Amino acid sequence: MKKQLGSLILIELFVASIALSGSMMLAKAQHEPIMYFDKAHYTAQEVGEEFNVTVGLADVETSQRMVGVQFRVPYDADLVEGLNVYEGGLLKQFNNSASPPYTFFMVSINTDPIYGPNVLVGIQLLPNENGEWSNFPTGNEALATITFKTLYRPMEPATVTMSLTLEDTLITDDNIDEIPHKTLTASYEPAPIIRPTLAVSSATYTASMIGETFNTSVTINNLDTDALIHGQRLVGVKFRVQYDSTLLKPLKFYEGSFLAQFNNTASPPYTFTISSFDDDPIFGSNVLVGILLLPPVDTGVWTNFPFGSGTLGTISFEAIAQPGKPQSSVTSALTLTDTQLINDDLDDILHRTQSGQYQILPLSFTVEPADVFAQQHVVMTTELPAYPIA
Repeated sequence: MKKQLGSLILIELFVASIALSGSMMLAKAQHEPIMYFDKAHYTAQEVGEEFNVTVGLADVETSQRMVGVQFRVPYDADLVEGLNVYEGGLLKQFNNSASPPYTFFMVSINTDPIYGPNVLVGIQLLPNENGEWSNFPTGNEALATITFKTLYRPMEPATVTMSLTLEDTLITDDNIDEIPHKTLTASYEPAPIIRPTLAVSSATYTASMIGETFNTSVTINNLDTDALIHGQRLVGVKFRVQYDSTLLKPLKFYEGSFLAQFNNTASPPYTFTISSFDDDPIFGSNVLVGILLLPPVDTGVWTNFPFGSGTLGTISFEAIAQPGKPQSSVTSALTLTDTQLINDDLDDILHRTQSGQYQILPLSFTVEPADVFAQQHVVMTTELPAYPIA
């Protein structure tokens, strides 16, 4: 009786294993293809930049007898423009016809009442001369590539993101039955426009002795060409550089080449520049600079606007005081203040500032002899500080 019971258990286990194996085979046969974007995230750096979005199909199997596919990619028409669509290689490599075309490739870039602006793609694998298919797609490859053009970038700190989704999707077999499938999403984000920066070019200048002269420049950085669409059509600059008048004396201001290279007049002068060395009741000791890009004489309307980075001007200073040891070095902030960037509507352009610093090292004295008394001859030696200093 025990032997017979054992045999029954073995038979039941065998039948169960066959059933499990069959269910596993069935699950494998029902594996769903995945329609996807080749990247999870797309970016653009400039307005007018073109970028490609590729839609692929993964895990399709021969047994599913796929012959057709359709999908839509909706997009935000304020952010991007759909330009072109190119067929990928997945379907056409499994040709059933003897000669090209191996597929019927249909594309529409339009605005739909349901999906809004979108790219619609349909691909049909053409049958052989008998109207039958015998070669069916398998694997993982591109269905189509869409080319978009960037239309807009936000001004920092704002950001914008566009979802990329696959809508109205359909995969059909040779009986025109739908093949169940999955879809994945992606996103697109244009890089925000960075505000320009007015900066003192040297973070710190170190002098070693009284009478030393040095130059410090004021630069403009990261004036983005796309900022023109945000009213950043720069035509004028004003700034002050504050300094400690007990340590420094300004000597001269030299205009830089940045604004003048974007001339709107046919011949020089291309800019109107003023500078003064002031002791202001509000700003203290400072160098005041104003530079205006001159408009055309006949129209008074600017058409050539600055972009990029460059030098607005250079100030020459003289060191007029220096401590002696055991005193430490003394410093003066070179502070950019009262700054303005002005557009052609005479509105302010938002920007950042970056100030600098000046320091002078102490002199070291030695006296011989060390013990001094009245009417004794004394030799004093000055040692210049080590220069430059880290």
